[in-house]
Amino acid sequence: MTDRPFTIDTRDGTIGARRGDGTAGPVAVLLHGGPGMSASYLDPLTDLLADVFATVSYQQRGLPPTTIRDPYTVEANVADAVAVIDQVAGERAWIVGHSWGGHLALHMLAACPERLEGAIILDPLGAYLEVFEEFGERMTAPLSDAQRA
Repeated sequence: MTDRPFTIDTRDGTIGARRGDGTAGPVAVLLHGGPGMSASYLDPLTDLLADVFATVSYQQRGLPPTTIRDPYTVEANVADAVAVIDQVAGERAWIVGHSWGGHLALHMLAACPERLEGAIILDPLGAYLEVFEEFGERMTAPLSDAQRA
């Protein structure tokens, strides 16, 4: 990922963000894990998505360069993500969430679906298919026996 930093000003402070190299397709806002983890670990994913999305990653509240601190609530994090969407995409964007970011993506789908083009959710909070038997069955139904193995 080429480091193309920029900032997003909100009433609570500044969000530090970076644009990926991709310019193809719609905007996808990456939601990193943690909380308290640097967004930079998603850089390889940004590179992989460069032919599909124009990606933007941002540092969630609590870690520099973002200056926003508490409250550390889901609702506050949803509002921050919406502020990023407003700045980089206007009204709607894709979201790609991993771990805590996947959990945040699920909350965004419930709280503001009209702001989202779609969502890709990767390992939200470490969920296992055994915990969600019906979910697992639906996810694996289209796969061949070899793919399931």
